[in-house]
Amino acid sequence: MGSAFHAGALYADGRDMGCDVAVARSFLQRALGLLARPPLTPRQALWITRCNSVHTVGMRYAIDVVFLSRSGQVLRVVHAVPPLRFRLCRGAAAVVELRAGAAHALGILAGQVLAVVPPDGVTRTSAASSPGGGAASAATRFIV
Repeated sequence: MGSAFHAGALYADGRDMGCDVAVARSFLQRALGLLARPPLTPRQALWITRCNSVHTVGMRYAIDVVFLSRSGQVLRVVHAVPPLRFRLCRGAAAVVELRAGAAHALGILAGQVLAVVPPDGVTRTSAASSPGGGAASAATRFIV
């Protein structure tokens, strides 16, 4: 995924899922989401901070949507959301968007804790954090 968005690897319950993750933090990045990007591959995801709803207006393909709590716990997984739809999850603090079918293929389930581990090992502590969020030991699971 483009270097402007590249954040690292997706982890679920401390296990590397083999999925490259881009993080949308700014208002513009979050508003555009996948609309401004080439279609995701099965091993790519977009993590949108400070988000509890998504739309697929303008999309040309279906996506899986994973809603996360502030601690990164999966609250809800919505599979294969087609274009021209809207999905909301009360209590969600972030969303992970994946190519349709990828959430199932990766084994993402409600209750798991997702995190992004950057290549440099410096991690952030909140699913809703801003780019200046706190750093912590790579040995501890933390959320973007």
